Amino acid sequence: MFKEENKIFLKALFFLALPIIAQDTISAMVNALDVIMIGSLGDEAIAATGIANQTFFLYFLFSFGVVSGASVFMGQFWGKGDVKSVRKTLGVALGLSTFFACVFTLLVITIPDRIMSIFSYDPAVIKLAVEYLRAVWPCYLVIAITMPLNFALRCMGKPVFPMITMVCSLLFNALFNYLFIYVFGWGVRGAAYATVLARFLELAAQMILIKKFRLPVLGKWSEYVSADFAFIKSYVKVAAPIFFNEVTWALGTSAYNLAYKECGTAAQSAVQIAMNIQQIFQVAGFAFGSACAVMLSNALGAGEIKKAISYSRKCLATISAANVCTSALLLLCSNFIVSLFNISPQVREYTHLLLVIVAAVIVVKVFNYTLVVGILRSGGDTMFCLILDMCSVWCVGLPLALIGALLLRLPIHFVMLLAASEEFFKLSFAAVRVFRNKWAKRLV
Repeated sequence: MFKEENKIFLKALFFLALPIIAQDTISAMVNALDVIMIGSLGDEAIAATGIANQTFFLYFLFSFGVVSGASVFMGQFWGKGDVKSVRKTLGVALGLSTFFACVFTLLVITIPDRIMSIFSYDPAVIKLAVEYLRAVWPCYLVIAITMPLNFALRCMGKPVFPMITMVCSLLFNALFNYLFIYVFGWGVRGAAYATVLARFLELAAQMILIKKFRLPVLGKWSEYVSADFAFIKSYVKVAAPIFFNEVTWALGTSAYNLAYKECGTAAQSAVQIAMNIQQIFQVAGFAFGSACAVMLSNALGAGEIKKAISYSRKCLATISAANVCTSALLLLCSNFIVSLFNISPQVREYTHLLLVIVAAVIVVKVFNYTLVVGILRSGGDTMFCLILDMCSVWCVGLPLALIGALLLRLPIHFVMLLAASEEFFKLSFAAVRVFRNKWAKRLV
C-alpha cells in the first residue's frame, strides 16, 4: 500500500470511484426513501411499484448493454487521444438507446395490464402498477439521452459532472415525492410524476453543464453521425455480445419474479425492500468496478497491456477489502434498517431474513461485477461474458428458484438463496478467465 506505484494507482482509482460512489449512494438512498414513503400506502403499493419498475429495469439494461459496448470503445479512444472517435461512438449509443426507449414506451402505453399480470396474481397490485406505468413512461426517453452522456463523461475522466446532475435529480425526486404523495395525496401516481419531473431536471442540468464547461463530449453534429460501415462492424462485434448479455440477464432476473410471486404479495414487498437496501450496500463495490473498467480501457487504448493487467489485480484486492466491510456493516445494521419501514409484521420478518442473505451474497456479487464488467469487458472479451451470464441465470439460478417456489413451495428466503446460486457459479469461471489474462487486448 505504501509503494509509490500503489499510491498512484489508488489515487487514480479513488478519483474515478468517489464521484460514482456519491452519485450511486444518493440514488440508492433516495430509492429506499421512495419505498419508505410508498410503504405508508400499504404492502400492495410497495409490491406494485416494485413490479412496475421491472419494466424500467428491463429497459435500463437494454440501454446499459448498448452503452457498455460503446464505453469499451470510448474508454480506449480516450486513452489513445482520439476525441472525435469518442463522439462518433457516443452518437451510435444515443441512437440505439433512443430506439429502445421508443419501443418500451409504446409497450407501457398500450399493454401495461398484460405486462403487469406476468409479475403478480393480485388484482389490486396490478391496478396500482398500471397506474404507475402510465404516468412514468416519459422517463424512458430522457434516460436514452442522459445515460450515454454520463458513460461518455466517465470514460473521459469527468465523473464529477454526472454525479452533480444525478444528485440534483435525486434530491428533487425526494422533494416531489413528499409533495405529491403526502401533500397532494396522489399516491402511487404521485411517485411516478415525481420521478418524471426529476429526470427532466437532470437532463436540463446536464445540458447546462456540458455547454458551460465545454466538456469534451460537446462537438459538431457531424461528429456524432460520422460512423461508417467499418466502424459499425467493429462496434457490433464487441457490443452485440454485451447487449445480448444484458438483455438475457435482465430477462432472466425479471423472471425471478415469477418465482417470487408464488410466495405471495407480502413476500414480493419484502423482496422490493431488500433489493433497495442491497443497492445501497453494493454501491461502493460497483463504483470501484466501474472505475476499474475506465482505468483498464484507458490503459489498453494507450497500448499499456502490462499496466492494465497489474491494475486489474490491484482493483480486485481493493474491492474485496471494501466489500467485506460493507457486508459486515449490513449485518450489524439490518434490525435498525427494517425498523425504518412502516410495514406489516409478516413483511418485516421476511425482510430481515432476506437482508441476512443479501449480506452473505453481496461479497460474491460485487466481486463478479468487477471480474465481468470491470475487467473482462474492458478488453473486449464480451462473448465469454455473454455465455457465462446466460448460463449462470438460465441454467443455474432461475431453474433452481422456480423449482424451490413452484415444486417445493419453499418460503421466500430460501427461494432467494437458490436464485443467488448463479453468483457462485459465475465466480468459478470468471476468476479463471481473468487470471489467464486473455481479456487484455487493444481494440482501437
